[in-house]
Amino acid sequence: MIGPRHVMGMLAALTACTLPGCIERPDEKLLRPPAELNRVMEALGGRSAGAIAGEARRGSEQLARRSARLTAPVLARAIRHGESQAARAGAKPIPADMRKLLMPHFKPETLSATRWTIGTGRVDLGAIITEQFMDEGAIALDRQVVFSSTRLTENVWMWAHELAHVEQYRRMGVDGFAAAYITDWRAIEREATRRADRVTAAIRKAGN
Repeated sequence: MIGPRHVMGMLAALTACTLPGCIERPDEKLLRPPAELNRVMEALGGRSAGAIAGEARRGSEQLARRSARLTAPVLARAIRHGESQAARAGAKPIPADMRKLLMPHFKPETLSATRWTIGTGRVDLGAIITEQFMDEGAIALDRQVVFSSTRLTENVWMWAHELAHVEQYRRMGVDGFAAAYITDWRAIEREATRRADRVTAAIRKAGN
């Protein structure tokens, strides 16, 4: 989950002030998955970019033959380790502008509990999680979202996708999430992707 450093920019060129509370619609490119995420998906042969990271992904065929009981505890420990490291790195609340955009689409308790940080060398996420972070650009570790660059924190679709994972953690718990991810990561990622698509479609529609 180590990525290039980028200078924090504005929330992009804003257009019509038509969302609730006079929240302006972001530039269209920020309502779509980042280009690098699309490249990863293409490189993976069209698979969801949420394929299990690092050691887990490199051994995906072997993992498929294992039981969820064997691998889920390992992933759960990695998630908890990464979450604690992210918290120590100075995780912050969701940026105010982004929170306003997402308020109509996520529960207040989800938005209030979620924290984020940049994983540029300050966050030791361990081998199991690190490669996924490097490929995707962000990862949700329970209530902590770790981005690989400041630039990606401006992307509304990425935020909606990761917040969908935060919702999954709230619903299933860390152990349940890990077991579900090992059992069928495609279903977990598909749910988060569809959620992000619906959220950004609603923001796009409200801005027209």
